[in-house]
Amino acid sequence: MADQESVELPLNELLLKTREDKKITLVEAAQKLNLQESQLEKFEQAELNLSAMTPFERGYVRNYAHFLGIDERVYESYFPDAEGIVSNLESMQRYQYPAPKPLIRGGLIRVLMLLLVLVLLGISVWAVVQQ
Repeated sequence: MADQESVELPLNELLLKTREDKKITLVEAAQKLNLQESQLEKFEQAELNLSAMTPFERGYVRNYAHFLGIDERVYESYFPDAEGIVSNLESMQRYQYPAPKPLIRGGLIRVLMLLLVLVLLGISVWAVVQQ
């Protein structure tokens, strides 16, 4: 019966109500989904036009609904013309693995570069004095 009530709500209201019921802020949701807050606000506004959405926007709404824990069948009922469209793509986690630091930032490399500069400077001063 909860699913039936959910279908009766417009999708934008369902997204907004579910997010507020779970006490999730737009900022938290946007950070988790790697989207801008303004994009999520657009999905929760009364002017949401489902038929004018691009496939990317539909995917973003699908990810948002999944994040909020909305049953996939409920979400799909808002897009009956897209039943055959399925994707097994998984969202990527940003910065999932640590990137190596550049060599120049390492302390040892800095010291060696400084010594090299001092040696070259010393050689040039010595060459000038010898003339």
